[in-house]
Amino acid sequence: MRVEWSQSAVEDLRKIAVDSRAFGDITVRSVESRVLYTIFRLSRFPESAQKVAGVAGVRAAPLVRYPFVIFYKVLSDSILILRIRNTAQHPWDGR
Repeated sequence: MRVEWSQSAVEDLRKIAVDSRAFGDITVRSVESRVLYTIFRLSRFPESAQKVAGVAGVRAAPLVRYPFVIFYKVLSDSILILRIRNTAQHPWDGR
C-alpha cells in the first residue's frame, strides 16, 4: 500500500530527529531507520497493529527499542500516518 503522511506526522519526525541529536548521530539514524522500517512493514500489513480504543479507524504501532508509537489509519488504497508520538511525553490526543 501507498503511504501518506499528515503534516503533523512530518513535524513529529523532524522533532524526533532534532531531539535525538543529543544522543549522537548514530542514534538519530537508528531511530529514523526504525520508524521507516515500521512504516514499510505497515504498508505491507496495514491491519497488523492494534486498534486504538475509542478512536474510530486509528491503529497504533509501537517502535521496538524506542519510546515512540506510530498512529495511522488504513484507507482504501493507502495508509495515512497521523502522528509519531513519544509514549513518555505525548500520548495520543486525537490531534
